[in-house]
Amino acid sequence: MTDCVKHPQRILVANRGEIAVRIIKSIHRLGMQAIAVYSQFDKNAQHVKLADEAIFIGEGPAVSSYLAIENIIDAAKSSKADAIHPGYGFLSENSDFALACKEADIVFVGPTIEAMEIMGDKASAKRQMLECDIACIDGYQDEDQSDEAFERAANNTGYPLMIKAANGGGGRGMRLVEQPEQLFEALSEARGEALGSFGSDRLIMEKAVANARHIEFQILGDQFGNLVHLGERDCSLQRRHQKVIEEAPSPALNAALRQKMGEAAVRAAKSVSYHGAGTIEFLLDENNKFFFLEMNTRLQVEHPATEMVTGLDLVEWQIRIAAGERLGLKQSDIKITGHAIEARIYAEDPAKKFMPTTGKVHYWREPEGGGVRVDSGIVSGDHIGPHYDAMLAKVIVHNKDGNDAQTNRNRARRGLIAALNNTVLLGPQHNKQFLLELLGSDDFADGETNINTIDASADFSSPPTSIEIACIAAVLDFVEKRELSLARSVHVPDALLDWSSSPLPPAMFKFENNDSRFEIAIRAKGDHQYLAECGDRQMQITLSGNQATIEGRNFVADQFMREGNSVYLSSGGGDYKFVDISKSESQISNQTGDGTILSPMHGILVEVSAHPGLAVDVHTKLAVLEAMKMRHEILAGVKGVVRAILKPPGTQVSADDVLFEIELEAKKDATSV
Repeated sequence: MTDCVKHPQRILVANRGEIAVRIIKSIHRLGMQAIAVYSQFDKNAQHVKLADEAIFIGEGPAVSSYLAIENIIDAAKSSKADAIHPGYGFLSENSDFALACKEADIVFVGPTIEAMEIMGDKASAKRQMLECDIACIDGYQDEDQSDEAFERAANNTGYPLMIKAANGGGGRGMRLVEQPEQLFEALSEARGEALGSFGSDRLIMEKAVANARHIEFQILGDQFGNLVHLGERDCSLQRRHQKVIEEAPSPALNAALRQKMGEAAVRAAKSVSYHGAGTIEFLLDENNKFFFLEMNTRLQVEHPATEMVTGLDLVEWQIRIAAGERLGLKQSDIKITGHAIEARIYAEDPAKKFMPTTGKVHYWREPEGGGVRVDSGIVSGDHIGPHYDAMLAKVIVHNKDGNDAQTNRNRARRGLIAALNNTVLLGPQHNKQFLLELLGSDDFADGETNINTIDASADFSSPPTSIEIACIAAVLDFVEKRELSLARSVHVPDALLDWSSSPLPPAMFKFENNDSRFEIAIRAKGDHQYLAECGDRQMQITLSGNQATIEGRNFVADQFMREGNSVYLSSGGGDYKFVDISKSESQISNQTGDGTILSPMHGILVEVSAHPGLAVDVHTKLAVLEAMKMRHEILAGVKGVVRAILKPPGTQVSADDVLFEIELEAKKDATSV
């Protein structure tokens, strides 16, 4: 660092989770002290434990803690912080927060307030870009926010359209509108989600671009007008308008197009005298024509991919620039080496429209190896709640050993597949298998994905769990119970030992895994030898350490554990959860088919559209549940009439709480006969 520049010594990180952990690591590497903030639900979080000091800032909801400007400024003052790093999300693009930092004489690690106000607002950003002669998507970004104004604009622009939060990102407050009759409901939903996530319900509207790619250029500039781009990232693989896999560089760009887009990105940032780290985002259509999408005036989730191909620490540079240090880099100094691909691990169920999941992290293991990086904010024993974003970790792999770009990309892709296979997460349902399927697809291998690739797929469910995996789980459960009995009792029943002088009754297991049910009989046959029967299958299983051999095939049991009535097994890159229904099947069933509608997760019931006497079918929306900063529709799923509403709007509900009772049509007909 430059000696004549006064650098901050105590930096408060106004964020949580993996990004707070990642920022704290850079702060410590620079020899500075890191101050964490935390809500009621995060008092035992990893970013709190890693920091030099941690300050409580409020109750669980983000609006009372991580979005509470006054609380965070008070925390900075009380801890004598001389700078605040906002991370991404929450207040990172909030100009009022930057102003509050300035008024408190605390360095805001980010751009100027003026740049944030222009570029952090999608409406004013588009107007700025049009002045810079950078192409923008047709749409509506005026101050009149009435439904009628949007309707008039939609009729002029034509459908399909995208509704977006003017002051947000990350897919929140965003809705696709394909038909005119969907417009008003989409506006209402987008406003509610935007207000809850960003504190503003202002929206813009854009024409939807078919089969486009999402290309973004990383910008880095100092306070003296020096500004460069660090190459591009391809973020086209998205679900629910949120990125899941990103890579640098993009396989879709040739040298000429890369130079043209990079120059436009630099021109866009210079137009607002931008300094710090930021991102200019474009949509690239099928004819290689690009349009300005938005600017993120902050660090991006996917910044590690750029760090790996450039060798630069973007958080370090954010801090140095905020302190007044010169960039000292010219565009010709920026070298892109190799290829990096990042995959985001979310607590969500892809088979249920990517619905967020919650629960205890029973076991978490990160992959290791050359070129592998993991940014995470969890350890074994943490609890994933419904209050914040569902992203748990990012796994990034970089390869630079190939002789050409395609070889580097292929090796990075295969390396990321291997790294994910070596990542173990036992607890909440997650999307790892979905990521592996995407990385292994022909479209991704050929570099032919676009922003509609995931949405165009009809089925996101994982392949059915094999009988072999279920039987291995049953055998390991059998062995664990036997060892527990040995530890607790001098007299051990012969049925639990590996040997016997007479035939023994089998140990019976009834497991459920997603939509599959397994009834398995296990017999001990000798030293580490077991006989498993499931349906019409009978197989010999030999255990040796963490290896299981079945009919000549070897399976590795990376991790096995039982927690309550759930059995967890990681094997062959797959993480499996089996629910033991041996004792009480009725306690496990989530939907009994009797018209009882349960909450799918913890959250707040922000809207109830049903009323007693309402006739419903499988697609009727009953309510909207807000969890993990997203809104989720609760559908009836059956045909009948609403008989009772058990939870009013505004209620905080837990998973499996009864929300509605519906009198089924078939039952009603039978009663009237």
